[in-house]
Amino acid sequence: MEIIKTAADWQAAYAGNGWHVALLAAALVYIVLQKEKEPHRRLIAGFAGLFTAVYFCPVTAGIVMKCVGSNVYWRMMWVLPVPLIISYAAVRICSNGKSAGKRICTGVLLAALICLTGKNVYFQGSPYEKAVNFQKVPSTPAAICEIVRMNLSEGEEARLAAPEDIVGYVRQYDAGIKQTYGRRGRERHAWRGIRRRINAQLRGEQVNYDELVSKLRKSGSNFIVLGPAAGTREAMAKRGFESVGEAGAYTVYKDMQ
Repeated sequence: MEIIKTAADWQAAYAGNGWHVALLAAALVYIVLQKEKEPHRRLIAGFAGLFTAVYFCPVTAGIVMKCVGSNVYWRMMWVLPVPLIISYAAVRICSNGKSAGKRICTGVLLAALICLTGKNVYFQGSPYEKAVNFQKVPSTPAAICEIVRMNLSEGEEARLAAPEDIVGYVRQYDAGIKQTYGRRGRERHAWRGIRRRINAQLRGEQVNYDELVSKLRKSGSNFIVLGPAAGTREAMAKRGFESVGEAGAYTVYKDMQ
């Protein structure tokens, strides 16, 4: 029951406040009720039914969650081609019109229905924002990368420790900035525990600055990104890490020793 509840919660979160899931259900009902024995109709209906069974079955869902983690089980929803199914049903409905005028009117009405049941990504309050750089990453990680690059000495390499919501964007914006994670290489067994300690400090509510700085130096990290906690700037400066710039709510520190 816990696995089924987790799957249902992620499905509800995926649906959000939009009506695309209702449109999907209506499209599937229409496809199933069609009398024509088309291979596309059987394929779509069969795939949707199989996906639903696999997604909510506690056995298969439990296996997937164990493999990828329950916190990203919502990505299973990507397997279901929602736009394709809705589009297929809409095209079938339009093609049933006996005249070109009826087909055009039906198509316009269906397009309006899709628009009205969703949210325009360009409206205010949208979760999307206009790209501010070529790499299409948010401005804060981009600014962090620029701060790191500006504070590198000649011939010096950058290795950055940063919170989890920053590391992916840093990799995308500037792959030349090394970070405290990785899966391959001869060093991975030697300093896997060091990386874990660094990440644990970055995620924790209270930072042990002595341990953090010690692990940073053992990992070869000369930069770190920290949030605006009280006393952080003074504590890091006392241990040889000075503030070299700010971006959003974060401060970038460099090891001056």
